[in-house]
Amino acid sequence: MEQATPSEPAPVQKRWMDRIVKNSVKNDKIEGSDLIGELAALVLMSAALWFFVAHKVNETGFYTEEFGGMEMFALYSAGAFTVFTAAVRIALRRHNIVRPLETASFVLLSIAHAVLLARFPFDFDHVADVLPGALEWTVGWISETIGKVILALGIPGGIIAAAITMMIYFGVKKELSAVQEPPPTPSEDDSDA
Repeated sequence: MEQATPSEPAPVQKRWMDRIVKNSVKNDKIEGSDLIGELAALVLMSAALWFFVAHKVNETGFYTEEFGGMEMFALYSAGAFTVFTAAVRIALRRHNIVRPLETASFVLLSIAHAVLLARFPFDFDHVADVLPGALEWTVGWISETIGKVILALGIPGGIIAAAITMMIYFGVKKELSAVQEPPPTPSEDDSDA
């Protein structure tokens, strides 16, 4: 007869991810205050996208001559895709079904950050130029150094966020499919035992 071996504790990251997955399963539906939070996030993301588009449309001087087609595409496509992802999450009122889109958004943001950091086509003396005078203080303090740090941190940050988001997606998908599947019925062989 085979002896039972004591089970070893799960690695820390597995326990950490298990807690995140359980919490994500419990909160997969977007309702009430979560919906208000999602709507607020969508408004803020849309405002950020408007901010960068307004600099281009108004030719404020924030973008330098190095801000060419590739940089424009990187910045605006990543921003637009992030807004689109948030809108889909709100429309479907579910988190997990949208996580693959969120993953793609994080990857696009990482790529955009890398492209923009490589060329750094910005003049931060003009960063607040599209805002009304009373709001210039909200971004006027951001220097070129801070802008570069934000872009540099966004590259690994987006990749890490993409990896974690997909881990959560597969964990939640597994948990939700286990809940939806009926328990297996005993087979004829099991009843003989």
